Amino acid sequence: MEQLQFFNDVKRKVIVAILGDDDLADQLVLKGGNLLQFAYEISYRASKDVDISVDGDFTDTESIGKKINQCLSKAFKADGYVLLDFRFSKKPSRISADLEDFWGGYACEFKLVEEEKYAKSADSPELLRRSATPVNYNGSPVFKVDFSRHEFCEDKEEFVIDGYTVNGYSPRMFVAEKIRAICQQMPEYAPVVHRTRDPASRARDFVDIHVIVSHYGVDFSSSGFHDIIRRTFEQKKVPLSLIGRIGEHREAHETSFASVKDTVSPTYDLQDFDFYFDWLCNECEVLEPLWDE
Repeated sequence: MEQLQFFNDVKRKVIVAILGDDDLADQLVLKGGNLLQFAYEISYRASKDVDISVDGDFTDTESIGKKINQCLSKAFKADGYVLLDFRFSKKPSRISADLEDFWGGYACEFKLVEEEKYAKSADSPELLRRSATPVNYNGSPVFKVDFSRHEFCEDKEEFVIDGYTVNGYSPRMFVAEKIRAICQQMPEYAPVVHRTRDPASRARDFVDIHVIVSHYGVDFSSSGFHDIIRRTFEQKKVPLSLIGRIGEHREAHETSFASVKDTVSPTYDLQDFDFYFDWLCNECEVLEPLWDE
């Protein structure tokens, strides 16, 4: 329990350090599993990495990397830790010109070493790395923050975490992006981003969508939600018609449901995969006018 609390404290501190910084806050928006846990305060499953959307793109990547390093270093120094092996790089490292204006992002990672251990081994990088504190459920000392650029962020909301105001996805944005992520795994989308690898199985997204819709009452038939769906899909050039084909990919997404079971809280009443899959397909039927426009 203490270890789990430590992992949560690290994630919370990362979120506040980056998204609570005055120089970074306006362009960055929290999303993903840690949005559920720390902004929505819905802790039904564990999430390792912090996911952040970028409104547009950074104009000076090197300066942003340095700024994030400074923010994290300051935040963890207050708790007696030193940042080690900090990296901030473009992801993917190479991207074709036709994808540059809507695809990709940045990968940030670092390790933490207790100040006392750092002082003893400062002249031995390898010893420092072996002394790094585990910061993930799998025992890894590497903490990762993923930044996705060129995202639709206009429906963002403000949340207070540890006394700091941070921007996060509204529930409608969260649901829209999760539906888009499911559609982005379809073969029809692969040529748009020159994807050659196998698509990812996203059983977790089906459960996430159900949790948020049930909690917040997101109305799939509302004009406001339709507008967010349009603009979220448009940002990544995802055809809206792919929503109508989600039902064709049951088996592809069911394969990752076992890993969802491993991360869900014992207090959450998890149903079988078919329940979430069929529910989403049914909810999405009211969106059909969007791709018939």
